[in-house]
Amino acid sequence: MRAQLIRVATEAEAAREASRLIAAHINAKRDALVTLAAGFTPLAAYQELVAMQSRGEVDLTSVRYVGLDEWVGLGENDEGSCIFTMNGAFYQPAGIPKENIRVFDGTAKDICAEAQAINAYVEAIGGLSLAVLGIGMNGHVGFNEPGNPLEGQFSLTPLSAVTQAAGRKYFFGNAAPKTGATLTLNALMAAKHSILIATGAHKREITKAVLAGESSLPAAAFLNHPGAVYIFDAACCP
Repeated sequence: MRAQLIRVATEAEAAREASRLIAAHINAKRDALVTLAAGFTPLAAYQELVAMQSRGEVDLTSVRYVGLDEWVGLGENDEGSCIFTMNGAFYQPAGIPKENIRVFDGTAKDICAEAQAINAYVEAIGGLSLAVLGIGMNGHVGFNEPGNPLEGQFSLTPLSAVTQAAGRKYFFGNAAPKTGATLTLNALMAAKHSILIATGAHKREITKAVLAGESSLPAAAFLNHPGAVYIFDAACCP
C-alpha cells in the first residue's frame, strides 16, 4: 500500500483533516485543476475551507475547478443535481468566479458532445492536480461503477441499482436518474493527489472491502497511488 491512511475519531475531524490537505495543495499549486465530489460526505470539509479562506489561510479562487460528475438530465437549477449542491455548499460561499468552473451540463441537447467537451477541457489543461472523492456504498468514486471501466477523461455511464438507490436521498426519496456523467477512473488516477473520504457506520463494510484491495472496486484502485490519502472516521473504520 503506497497510499496514506488517516483514521480519525469523528466525522468532524475527518472534515478538518480533509480541508487541511486541500488547502495545503491549493496554496502550493495556484494553477491547479481541482475536482470535488458533491456527495454528502465531503460537504463539511468544504465548509471548513470557506472558513479557512475567511481567515486568510487559503485563496480558493486561485485554482480552477471541474465537476466530478452529474446526473444526466439535471442542471444547475435542479435541486439534487451535483452543480446545484456545489453552488450552495462551496462555489458561491467561496466566491469562486464562474470562469474558474467547468461542469457537465446534464440538460444539454447533445450530451455526448457535452461529455466530449469536458474530456477536451481536462486534456487541454494537462489533467487533474487534485481529486477529492467520496467512497460510494458500492465502492464507486464519482460515477465510476464497479465492473464498468470507462475510456478517456470524461464519460457517460449507466448507473448501478446501488447508486440509484443511494441517490434517492438527494431527490426527497424520488427515483434518481439512471445515467450519469463522470470524470473517469483514468483521469482520477492520473491526478497528482487524491483524497478519498468515508465516514459513518453505514460505510463500514465497503471500507473493509476497499482496504482489502478488492480489485473490482474503483475506490480500491488508489491503494497503490503514492499521492492518495484515505480519510476514515472510527464509525466506518474502527
